[in-house]
Amino acid sequence: MELMKNLFNNKGYIDGITIIDLKGEILFTAKFNNKLNSEADENYEVIGKNFLEVYENLDENTSSTYQSMIHGVPFYVENQILKSADRVPIKITSLSIPIKSSSKIVGAIDLSVSEYDNDVKDKIEIDTDLYERNFKSKIAEAASGGKSVNKLDLRESRASFVTENIITDNNRMKELKKYINVAADCNLPTLISGETGTGKEMFAHAIHNESPRKNKPFIAQNCAAIPENLLESILFGTSKGAFTGAVDNIGLLELAEGGTIFLDEVNSMPSHLQSKLLRVL
Repeated sequence: MELMKNLFNNKGYIDGITIIDLKGEILFTAKFNNKLNSEADENYEVIGKNFLEVYENLDENTSSTYQSMIHGVPFYVENQILKSADRVPIKITSLSIPIKSSSKIVGAIDLSVSEYDNDVKDKIEIDTDLYERNFKSKIAEAASGGKSVNKLDLRESRASFVTENIITDNNRMKELKKYINVAADCNLPTLISGETGTGKEMFAHAIHNESPRKNKPFIAQNCAAIPENLLESILFGTSKGAFTGAVDNIGLLELAEGGTIFLDEVNSMPSHLQSKLLRVL
């Protein structure tokens, strides 16, 4: 209960739950469910509709629910505006959490508390520029492991493991450890393959820490968590005006400038999307 109070401005409760899948389809909602909300309009049905079509002021870059799926981390946003067609805007404090099935993100659940009084809700105005600026910092914070880009602490974004942390009695693994310095001394992409639990990420950390890039960022991204239609914007970033709803958003490759980007489970990425990495790699 203390956690709920701290998250939602000391209110200690929520009044909205929304669940969507990777395609954006609304699977469940409490706010517009008349079985849970006596004030809900039973004729206003949103189950089965696309989240971004229902909330017309949002897009993939400005929705905390979408961003939690994209980056695979919870997103907590205060004063987020929701505007659905033919309805007055509402202001909410929102906690969006990705939903996983096995190792893949399959959707997101959003818990929210409305931040308006009934007698003033028609006075809410949407400041698009301010909203975009606030959301850019949230996106950058998630992509950089909890730090905003402008305040990225390189000491905290370093890889955690070094060669000495890889402890093994297996002769094959001992031989592989010798290749860590080889990979660290070159600027070529390195492919690390092996079954789940064999320490691939530890090798990636060790390679980074043995390289001249060790004092630069180490950015890790689980490729299985990237929705197909958002791959380019996540890796390469977006520029305001490039397409409808686009905002200035730094990509993971730029975040890792001078350091290392670790693309975990790259084999889970569809082959036609892997080809988009060819030029940059």
